[in-house]
Amino acid sequence: MKMIHCKKTIPALLTALALTCLCSVTADAGRGDTPQASTIVGFWHVQYSGDLVFESFDQWHRDGLEYEVANLFGVSCQGVWKSAANGTVQLFHSGWLFDATGALVGYFNETQINTVSHDGQTYHGTWHEKDYDVDGNFLSEETGTLTATRLTVNTPP
Repeated sequence: MKMIHCKKTIPALLTALALTCLCSVTADAGRGDTPQASTIVGFWHVQYSGDLVFESFDQWHRDGLEYEVANLFGVSCQGVWKSAANGTVQLFHSGWLFDATGALVGYFNETQINTVSHDGQTYHGTWHEKDYDVDGNFLSEETGTLTATRLTVNTPP
């Protein structure tokens, strides 16, 4: 009687252990410790075109946060993102607006829809920005497209 119980218990325990290990490996693979082929997590050089033309360096973090610094008056902004279907990523971010003298004049909200390439080395998308004064009054809006190239520790200087 005892032997039959062990014969059923041990395979069940081994199966449970194997499934636990498989789930753990799968979860770790999606965490972004090393960027997977089609994830946006990482460091990027972004080129914007449209109503405004500028470049930025953008960091996308696996926890859904994003940080960007542009060559347009030193603007920096931060945001939140989520994955959508087929390698598409939705972003919302905000930043402060300054005039040519460095005085705060307002803020902007921007949305993006980006699609990461299958090899994970580029992405492209659209952007839509709305600008507001310091009191929250709408000032203007801009739209355009963007392309980005992944930067890594192996990117040539």
